[in-house]
Amino acid sequence: MSVFKKIGLLLSLMIFPISLFGQGNKVEIYGQIFDKEMNEGVESASVQLLSLPDSTFVKGVSSGINGQFSLSGLTSKNYILKVSFIGYKTLLYPVSQKSLKQKTNIGKLELLTDAIFLEGTVVTAEVPKVTVAEDTLVFNSAAYRVPQNAMLEELVKKLPGAQVDTDGKITINGKEISKIMIDGKEFFAKDPDIAMKNLPVDVIEKLKTYDKKSDQSRITGIDDGKEVTVLDISVKDGANKGWFGNADVGVGNHNRHTLKGMLNRFSDGDQLSGFLNLNNVRDASVGGGRRWSRNNGIEDNKSGGLNFSLERPKIDAGGNVNYSDTERDLQSKYTSETFLQENSSFSKGFNNSINDSKSINSDFRVEWKPDSLTNILILPWFNYSRTNRLSNGESLTGDIDDFDNWEDMMNNGLAINKSVDNSFSKGNNLGFGTSFFINRKLNTKGRNIALDVDYSFGNSDDNGGNYSLIEYFKKGEKTERDLITKNDNNNYSYRVKLMYSEPIFKNRFLQFGYSYNKSYNKTDRKSYNLDGYVEGDNLEDFLDSELSKLARNYYDNHDISLNLNTIREKYRYNIGVSVQPQRNKMEYTQGEQEIDTTRTVVNFTPTFDFRYQFHKQSFMRIMYRGNTSQPNMMDLLPIRDITNPLNIREGNPGLKPSYTNFFMMFYNSYFAKTQRSLSAHVFFQNVLNSVSSKVIYDPETGGKVTRPENINGNWNTRAMVNFTTPFKNKKFTITTFSRFNFNNIAGYLSLDPNSEAEKNKTKNLRLGESLNLNFRNDWFEAGIDGSVNYSKVTNTMQPQSNRETFDYSLGLNSNIRFPWDINFSTDGSYTIKKGYSQGMDRNEFIWNVQLSKDFLKAKQATISIQFFDILKQRSNLSRSISASMRQDTEYNEITNFFMVHFVYKLNTFGGNDKKDMRRRRGPGGGRRMHRMY
Repeated sequence: MSVFKKIGLLLSLMIFPISLFGQGNKVEIYGQIFDKEMNEGVESASVQLLSLPDSTFVKGVSSGINGQFSLSGLTSKNYILKVSFIGYKTLLYPVSQKSLKQKTNIGKLELLTDAIFLEGTVVTAEVPKVTVAEDTLVFNSAAYRVPQNAMLEELVKKLPGAQVDTDGKITINGKEISKIMIDGKEFFAKDPDIAMKNLPVDVIEKLKTYDKKSDQSRITGIDDGKEVTVLDISVKDGANKGWFGNADVGVGNHNRHTLKGMLNRFSDGDQLSGFLNLNNVRDASVGGGRRWSRNNGIEDNKSGGLNFSLERPKIDAGGNVNYSDTERDLQSKYTSETFLQENSSFSKGFNNSINDSKSINSDFRVEWKPDSLTNILILPWFNYSRTNRLSNGESLTGDIDDFDNWEDMMNNGLAINKSVDNSFSKGNNLGFGTSFFINRKLNTKGRNIALDVDYSFGNSDDNGGNYSLIEYFKKGEKTERDLITKNDNNNYSYRVKLMYSEPIFKNRFLQFGYSYNKSYNKTDRKSYNLDGYVEGDNLEDFLDSELSKLARNYYDNHDISLNLNTIREKYRYNIGVSVQPQRNKMEYTQGEQEIDTTRTVVNFTPTFDFRYQFHKQSFMRIMYRGNTSQPNMMDLLPIRDITNPLNIREGNPGLKPSYTNFFMMFYNSYFAKTQRSLSAHVFFQNVLNSVSSKVIYDPETGGKVTRPENINGNWNTRAMVNFTTPFKNKKFTITTFSRFNFNNIAGYLSLDPNSEAEKNKTKNLRLGESLNLNFRNDWFEAGIDGSVNYSKVTNTMQPQSNRETFDYSLGLNSNIRFPWDINFSTDGSYTIKKGYSQGMDRNEFIWNVQLSKDFLKAKQATISIQFFDILKQRSNLSRSISASMRQDTEYNEITNFFMVHFVYKLNTFGGNDKKDMRRRRGPGGGRRMHRMY
């Protein structure tokens, strides 16, 4: 067959896929796990299906009510069923290919008691904190104790190598968690915070973190480089067959309140969840779960939403809708230093704002498998938001840092400027889109073809006003503006992508891809100067053309890619290259300037991804990506933007493309016998011809003119090592987490626009070490953790301004379970800060306490009292670094308060056989098996 006939055949398969749908040949194996001695079903037994002859793991489930289990979607071949459960001998049951039917009932599989293991009436097994299964980290919830009625966030913060920062970003071993899933299904996928704040720990069995490939990569086998790191929650056995949820009502002093709840229905693979959360304490909790947030201020939040997932023989569907209404009062004060050629300038100021935002977000997914060879995926989404904002601020700038004596600075000619700024705005934002993806397998060896079509649309408007007054003391001048602004933006984008995979040798594939993307963006900003305006005048007569702009951007991109993907038992690698011809057209109008320009470029992106599996619980991954990126079209325009007189921006038509090198190496290992885990990350990134800023500073006004310039020298590297090991008796566990970060930031600075700018390099070295020692038994757990974080900032222009900061922290936490179902939890941390700006070096001791009591017949209700920041020492400080300046900022925050909570837990799980055998989570968090004789 000629090449043209082959191409014609492939295109016909894409155009008429429905006519080619074949009959699936998938089989299902089902049966029951029984206790031979007691002649009863064994619930929650582990059932694993292994393929022959290499015993490769294929699929696994836990037995359900009366020991029933089912494994579906299997190919017809020889297998072994491996059945195991604590207290029984492992059973291996062969399943021959000849015996398989579309539905194969293998009947009862009988387990024999392990007499040695069950010697005695009670067997206690310590649960390992973490295990590794290939590239997946598995954390056992039972190994971590959290305060009563804790939510997922408190548990995540206790995981080795895990961090939840002040903005809610989750990282585990340095990898950011993008999605949270429950039993492999997305759970409010675009907002992990919903699960973190509302999912109760009580129902969680395990937490798994791994790199999840995109839907396209999963279906086609073509690695598109868009994998994300996810946190996959496994609910406890039984929780997936019934209703479960919780309701929490709390009131406190200073008008603090919370009303929150989540209700879930899981049944036979289907999931339905709803939540409601009204609070003005940012979901405060004891035990490290409270997020003492920076730059978030005081917040009153009302939110709610629904998430669902349906699983049918040929269709999987799911999605979520959530609503949020947030009012935030944000107050900040700052001090900053700008590095100059011979000295520095200093600024001090404050800003207060009230932000009110309402939003509704939704996204859905439908995956249809009409037969075993075809996948069709549809992903629609819709977003809408409305915002209102009021703000006012003031800043002072001088040649020295002595703002407490501002009058003396003015008299001595050391004061530079004073700025006052007041503004308001109202905005609306609408967006929607969808993705349609279809894949057709052409044989069983990996040949397939796929088509992906995406479309999105967005529209936003933002109208408001701004009053600013800037006094220039050295010049004896001032600038005063009173403006009304109207902003209107709209955009659309669509993409068509064709992918083809061809097996060329055993477990080796050649993968081709082509896509075409077209997008359009329009920005229309109109500014009206109200100087001389009288109510009743025509506002259009006061249009300020120099502060207004109209920009239209037309973007066309082609992407041609070729990848070689090799899969072996011990290793796999993907080598690829992508070439992207681009065409960008910009139409721009500002004042009397009208620009119509077109740019045509070619980007180049090589990739390399290698993974090696030393054994089942130890692996290494090495990845490299290179990427050519073009300057922003706005940066290329020879336009001067004077919207902010203290920060004027200019374009630079001479900008060159940048090239980014990114390297990553990751190693992870778990030693089952000693329950030790070790993980290490190394990252490196440098940018050639990076687009940095040339800052021209005017010492007479304190203003800056910023112009983008290509520069070399911007690079960063970071590394982290996490090690966890229990002591010999398994009651003590020690965890260390070491961090290294180095940023080299380059930029240009000049005091004279007519002279050559001087290159300034700011280097930021950060070292961190955390140590945690934990003890636990059946009724008591205590932990001590200490950390040291060191930062050194140097710059070549002002070496006398080099600064070192130290953050020392020592923390204690404990959980005690008393008789009569009383629980006591407390945590305290003492922090020492050294090297920050004057007045911001503060030591603080934060102490929180919770006392709770369970009651009712099944202990499903809890009443608790919580005390936060008992000693009233909380502050909220952050530092930011750039090539030309350093800034320390302190924000307002909720501090000392107490709350009384009433919590009710709903559980209607089915099939709990409590007659002769049960598994339960003991007071110490360990797994216990009780067998009665």
